Amino acid sequence: MSQEIELLNMGIHLCKEIRDLLEEREHRNLVFQQLVTKNAFSPLPLEYEKK
Repeated sequence: MSQEIELLNMGIHLCKEIRDLLEEREHRNLVFQQLVTKNAFSPLPLEYEKK
């Protein structure tokens, strides 16, 4: 019985770790999208302007 509880606890722990990793990845994707969007709408740096 205690072995089953131990396995259940391990499973719960793994689920929590997976959830945390997925949240972390989602956060990184959001940050990346914000950076890309910001860069897409920002004016070109002075070096690239036509003379």
